Amino acid sequence: MDATLLRQFQRQVEVQCEFALRAAAEIDVATKKRDVKIVFYGIQNLLNAAANIHKALWGSSDSTAIARKPLRDSLQTDERSIFFPRTTVRNHNEHYDERIDRWWRDSKSKNFSDMNIGPRNTILGFDETDRFRWYDPETTDVLFWGDEFNLQGLVTEIKRIYPLAVQEANKPPR
Repeated sequence: MDATLLRQFQRQVEVQCEFALRAAAEIDVATKKRDVKIVFYGIQNLLNAAANIHKALWGSSDSTAIARKPLRDSLQTDERSIFFPRTTVRNHNEHYDERIDRWWRDSKSKNFSDMNIGPRNTILGFDETDRFRWYDPETTDVLFWGDEFNLQGLVTEIKRIYPLAVQEANKPPR
């Protein structure tokens, strides 16, 4: 990969890390204030920034993933990273409209539970496909249709690669 191109991808990862860390801080503040909409606004922004980091690191095809290996190497990231798999929760979030259509078509009871904050067992009697966005601040798990994703694990990895992205992006092109 050309060094100038590599620096641009490193800068993109740096910016997306900053966006993700701001979103994580926003989630913490909004959780303390019990501002449900801002909590989920922050979660959406954190997941979107994480998806953008994934796309920078791997792209959307095998050939792009091979071409982006120098970027991953520069950020000490590989397939063991939380960024490697495309998470189901991120996809649920991105395709929310399709989930509503599917819920309407497939739900037996037409119950709809969304934007809940607290332990997952606080509302009982719902089928998993009737449970949309849920955040447990104690575990930092985000749940959607029974699929879960841990935000703290994501933030930890972002905090690890962010200084690397800053350092690498500021190197002169060779």
